[in-house]
Amino acid sequence: SEMAGRDPQSRASLAVARRTARGLRRRRDRYLKRLQRLLALLTEHGLMPAGDKARRALVRDHDDRKGGDLSNSVYALRALALDKALTPHEIGRAIFLLNQRRGFQSNRKADSNDPEQGKIASAIQALDEKMMEASARTYGEWLHMRRSKGLSVRARMTADGEGYDFYPSRGALEREFDKIMDRQRGFHPDLLNEAVIGEIRDVVF
Repeated sequence: SEMAGRDPQSRASLAVARRTARGLRRRRDRYLKRLQRLLALLTEHGLMPAGDKARRALVRDHDDRKGGDLSNSVYALRALALDKALTPHEIGRAIFLLNQRRGFQSNRKADSNDPEQGKIASAIQALDEKMMEASARTYGEWLHMRRSKGLSVRARMTADGEGYDFYPSRGALEREFDKIMDRQRGFHPDLLNEAVIGEIRDVVF
């Protein structure tokens, strides 16, 4: 019948709904596997504590909007890492939280007819312009500047629903990772050799 394979109320295709749910599960599974690989790798190289309890405490994404210490935020760490030596565990924390939000990477074939991706593309360009205006060297440093002013560090839809104020690209996060690793390698040459950095980069991106 005409309604076969469709939701009786919305008439939406049940196959499409199942495919969407399946895609979300697969994406979540990939994320969790990447997380496990990254934690194991960071721990192996001394960038994370070995104990589960200590590791959980270290990687917790503290919500500074609730009165936390801004100087201890991961955004402050990501900015500081461009100029000064971090401890090995601070480096691990910065990498771990950078991995949590890796930025948008377009799939040209899948996104070509998706209006949402057009909004994101415009927001990525807006972010590039805002970072240049602020003389921010990396996305993390720019976020630290915003948080220091009490502004939101989340990419959110504008009030009119027409787009986003800003949105990070995958490339922006890759460039930040490379800048942080290049600087911290100078402070920790034995810990952060080329092979270790390459391994971590492969897992994160």
